Amino acid sequence: MIGPALYPTSVFPVEHRMDGGPNRDGNGWGIFEYEPRPNVPPFADLAEATIWHTTETPGIPGYGGGVHPHGSIVVGRNRRLVQHVRRDRRAGTLAGSSTLEGGQSVPTNRARVRQFEIIAYSADWIAAQAPATRVAVRDLDDDDLALIALIMRWEWENSENPGPLVWAPYPSAHGMPHRAWVPLDGRRAWFAADHKAAPDASTHWDSDAINRMRVIQMANGIWVPSPSLPPPEDPMHYPRRGDTGDEVLELQTALVLRGAVLVVDGDYGARTAAAVAAFQTRARRKTQAVTVDGDYASPETFAALAALPLKIKAT
Repeated sequence: MIGPALYPTSVFPVEHRMDGGPNRDGNGWGIFEYEPRPNVPPFADLAEATIWHTTETPGIPGYGGGVHPHGSIVVGRNRRLVQHVRRDRRAGTLAGSSTLEGGQSVPTNRARVRQFEIIAYSADWIAAQAPATRVAVRDLDDDDLALIALIMRWEWENSENPGPLVWAPYPSAHGMPHRAWVPLDGRRAWFAADHKAAPDASTHWDSDAINRMRVIQMANGIWVPSPSLPPPEDPMHYPRRGDTGDEVLELQTALVLRGAVLVVDGDYGARTAAAVAAFQTRARRKTQAVTVDGDYASPETFAALAALPLKIKAT
């Protein structure tokens, strides 16, 4: 694999703890390899990628048995990357195996993925129980997101045969299709994915509410919206007042990135409706196609949001 075994201190703040693997020596669980099978690509042809987790703890966990990710991202005042495993060795965070088409399998940790644990909680209601020591991943500030984006970009530039710099769409059910995890031609269509996307035995939701769009834009990649969003030709499923969930999160994030003062909580309430109406009024001055109705984020509203430059400067 191209690139150094250690993350460089000259690029971002790094602590080389190197305690991952069965011997707790940073050598991980072996090299990236798997037994060739007729229904998997040659190993060297499989595009490299990154998997992003959240620890669900206020600090770096005490990993048992030497099981560690490649790196932990510490957020806040002591912001840094803590490296546990060499980049050219596989980590041990993902559980189970990826069962591929035809009944064959490739252990998820062997499939040329580097894994990162963000020291944060997916569930904001858990984080809120002790605000002094806990942070919800959705509340990471721009400096935290910038560090994640920088690590992602550096990994992409220092990987051999990486997939495109996109974040895989967040699956509605656990696990992406195996043909996306290990394509038969080896060409992944993504470079970053949540733990939930990996076809392993764990049902952990992990980096659920992180602002993926902001991170990938900071890394100068391409944002791919969630497949749970309705297709443009079906306006009946665009979010309306009273809705909750991923579509509302996408809407709120897009509004905030374009200057709205709004809490991104996935709840289409009065404040979101007001923000939508304000944006629609602004957009209607440029195009008559946008109807001002804050209770409904129409396809035309989403199209106008996509056409408007971000208010926040990407790194």
